[in-house]
Amino acid sequence: MARRNHPTEYLKQRELFKKMKSVHDADLPNSVLTPKLTEAGIDLVQDAADGVAADAHEKNRADFSKQAEDKHEQSKRVLTIHFSKMRSGAQYLKSLFKPDTHKVGEWTIEVNGDELVYPTEFLAMCDQVLSFYAVHNSFPAGTSKLLPFITENSIDVTATIAAVGNARTVYGEAKQLENNAEEETALRNQLWLPVDGNVEDIGEFILSLHPNNPKKAGRWGYTIDDSPREDRLRTSTIKPAQQRTTKGVAIGKPITYEGTGSIAIYRGDKAEGVPVVLKPGEQFVTLKGYSTVTIVNLSATVPARYTIWVHS
Repeated sequence: MARRNHPTEYLKQRELFKKMKSVHDADLPNSVLTPKLTEAGIDLVQDAADGVAADAHEKNRADFSKQAEDKHEQSKRVLTIHFSKMRSGAQYLKSLFKPDTHKVGEWTIEVNGDELVYPTEFLAMCDQVLSFYAVHNSFPAGTSKLLPFITENSIDVTATIAAVGNARTVYGEAKQLENNAEEETALRNQLWLPVDGNVEDIGEFILSLHPNNPKKAGRWGYTIDDSPREDRLRTSTIKPAQQRTTKGVAIGKPITYEGTGSIAIYRGDKAEGVPVVLKPGEQFVTLKGYSTVTIVNLSATVPARYTIWVHS
């Protein structure tokens, strides 16, 4: 069966709309789309205007997203440097205090047995660096246990605190830009999603015009996939005394009942006629005419579990 593959990316959706409309416009006054547009109340001129307005929001979204990405990278780069140095400092203290590793906890580092535990979330990592050096600064000049490490590794504590504080600020700016991008996405979608829905409707209409040659829809820009797909085995569960209709059932393959009690298999989308009843462990190999089945759980107390082969 031919399938219409609709693009998921906004820019490709826009390309499809423009192609479809250009073919329609070129075919006027005899466009085959006119009856569908009239019947569905679709105004392609208005849709085109909404698309242009949506493009402006998409540009804003892309700009905000890029700025947010850059700021995230900037803040991450700075924090990585200073967090690494702080961890080394904590390891120095652990070695200094050994075997009393728990004393590192006085430097705001979490201690679990003999292990030092560090946060992984950005803001928590910033707080860890700042609180660690705040302990260092709390000692009278020249008395901090960390001083030899700081001196040996040429660490400027004042500059470190300023850099990490700035990284927090930049991170906050990045999050605000992400919020801005989300707002632009919502404004874009408000304009565009109804238009894209029309594009999908028109695509289905074009397929109905050419049931024997669906690839003709390609003239309007639609992508049609008629390649065969392997059937797949689906496991389903029906609640007690409930029913489920399944379409696209593979003919010649079994429906296997794996539950307790019994199920009834009806041909079609209603529980009407004479069913095939399966008990636990039994199978029914589907026959021609069973491409749609309705399966009823005959138990009023236990769920019904079964497997069924369906077209992908």
